[in-house]
Amino acid sequence: MARQTRAQRRARRQAQAESREQQQADGRARPAAIPQAAASAPADWPGQSQVIQATTVVLLACAIVGTYLWGADLILKRLVEKVFLGQ
Repeated sequence: MARQTRAQRRARRQAQAESREQQQADGRARPAAIPQAAASAPADWPGQSQVIQATTVVLLACAIVGTYLWGADLILKRLVEKVFLGQ
């Protein structure tokens, strides 16, 4: 590889800086590099209490949404039968 003169290195660095400024002005960001240590870090699994808590929250949310849908179905069923079907 040929050696660069000091003026060539300065010109290259100036062009790179201008390119970065242009990308930032355009709203484009360079993708961040993932450090090797973070990429190969061991997984942090939840503990038993966290799993039980999350499962309880999901089951409770399902029960609430299910009850709401069941009630809405009953109300809408009666509305459709009386208004639209005339029964």
